[in-house]
Amino acid sequence: MKTKLHVNGLMILVLCLVVMTAKGQDLYLIDGQRPRKAILTTSPHLENSLLAIESAMTDALGGIMRRYDRKKISKLLGCFSRRQTSEERLPGKAEFYVHLFAQEEDLEARRVLAIAHEPGTGQYLAWDLINAQSIEDAMVINGKKFDRELKTAPLFRGVLDPMSFEDIKGQDIMLGKPYREADLFMDKRTMKERLHGGAINRKRKPAMRNLLSEDIYVRLPMNYDPREPAGLVVWCAAGAGGLIPSVFAPALDALNLICVGVANAGNQRPIGDRVQLMLDARANAIERFHVDPQRIYMTGLSGGGRVTSSMAVCFPEYIRGSVSIVGFSSYETFGQSIGTVGRPPVKWLAMAKDRPFAMISGPDDFNNKEMKGRFGILQREGFRNMKFFDYPDLGHTLPTSEQFTEALQWVDAFYQSQRQQSESRASLEFEGYRKDRIDLAPTTERDRETLIRIIENHPWTETSRASLRLLIPDSELVAWE
Repeated sequence: MKTKLHVNGLMILVLCLVVMTAKGQDLYLIDGQRPRKAILTTSPHLENSLLAIESAMTDALGGIMRRYDRKKISKLLGCFSRRQTSEERLPGKAEFYVHLFAQEEDLEARRVLAIAHEPGTGQYLAWDLINAQSIEDAMVINGKKFDRELKTAPLFRGVLDPMSFEDIKGQDIMLGKPYREADLFMDKRTMKERLHGGAINRKRKPAMRNLLSEDIYVRLPMNYDPREPAGLVVWCAAGAGGLIPSVFAPALDALNLICVGVANAGNQRPIGDRVQLMLDARANAIERFHVDPQRIYMTGLSGGGRVTSSMAVCFPEYIRGSVSIVGFSSYETFGQSIGTVGRPPVKWLAMAKDRPFAMISGPDDFNNKEMKGRFGILQREGFRNMKFFDYPDLGHTLPTSEQFTEALQWVDAFYQSQRQQSESRASLEFEGYRKDRIDLAPTTERDRETLIRIIENHPWTETSRASLRLLIPDSELVAWE
């Protein structure tokens, strides 16, 4: 009798597992078959005309985060678990969408899944965007696995509609919470490697991160358009305020630069916390607004200027240029002032030596002598792109709008030079395409490949936009003014 009950119990357990497995798979199966292609997006709508144009530029315009072909799709489908959620209702809003295709060559998705965080668990919920009726139709997605997929995707997950930002341009606004944590965390190991030159500094503690207690502020330039990436300036104040200084506004608007700052990230905070907050602010700005990763700068005042210069040297892959205002630190001792950071590893130091460093000071600034001394030390160390803006009327305070604009324009000129070179190369390629043509519309697969190659190699140039208009002339995505 016991044996029979035991067998029956096993059968029931197996049946339950089969039902749960089937239900989990049913969420992504198409006519009972595994999909052959998937696209992860930030929007429930997918521009079909973009599916055959795979480039960073077109993916950004279409809200495409990742593409999965037949070989890669198993990584995505492996995120789906076998269990249902304990939540009582479907989330009100999805964060991501997965468009599933029966065949790789298909241009129409056969199923769209919505994905959102499961509150308080670190997991995600997925449900059929069209057919789900209740929470019973949702399944759990493994949070760790799905987060790994998100880490390989571009950070930008914001809105592409220009009208969504009309009322907040030119204003300091506090970003809504929760905030994203930057991938790099200032723990003991990172502090040792990045800030202490490989040594252990027992006086400095690792970062204490609690973003729920922090406030991040952002200012969008007056001509911000999410359909084209803007630059970003990370602002590090010396005091408790995180608002963007008004004297920065003319430069930010003229150069189309977003600016982000953090409240209570001043000199009263340990260096590990300040660096972490700047990295977190940077990550949140990139996630919510369309930022060119090649055009991310940093600026700071006094002690914030010291943090700025330290991060520009120790985190050159995160900070592409810097403007240190009446405060500057380096890894070398100058007089009685020791370096605030250790010498970075060779890899990062070599990269930093190519970055533009601007310093702003004046004879009435008590840091002026030290800044000039450190300027000379770094020049002798092989830092190639440095400029000292020594204004005779400036003390230990913010510069004027004109002074700040001059320094920031000098930093940005390195990027603008590269952009002009890319535009010139794109124009030459396009001239080869249009030679002896009356109608510029592509008529052959070779024509399409040429235009796509221009978009891939020279994104966000005027020529790449013209190429995209020829490929998808009727799309709203190419309706630039």
